[in-house]
Amino acid sequence: MANDEISLTSSATGKEIAIPSTSTDPSKRDIAYLRQEQLSISGYYTKLKGLWDELASYNDAVHGTQQEQQKLMQFLMGLNDSYSAVRGQILLMNPLPSVRQAYSSVSQEEK
Repeated sequence: MANDEISLTSSATGKEIAIPSTSTDPSKRDIAYLRQEQLSISGYYTKLKGLWDELASYNDAVHGTQQEQQKLMQFLMGLNDSYSAVRGQILLMNPLPSVRQAYSSVSQEEK
């Protein structure tokens, strides 16, 4: 792992992902450390989506599947442990779902 990356490990699968982070871009750091905690699924997703949108306005160079997969992993890894079963199910999907599809699955579990 490079010095400008933050490592997150899935408790469901044990897979490790590296999220780029630089001290000059606090939104990447905010995204990497954001956790659901006391927020509802909707509140957590809305906050994370706002940070993604903010980051996108500064960095239009990164596009495609890699960015979408990174968003999916950030969303899933920030969920509370009570969602570990649905997180594990989502991570086992091939191909991986979109962030919106994952949000839909997780929000159904919240009800």
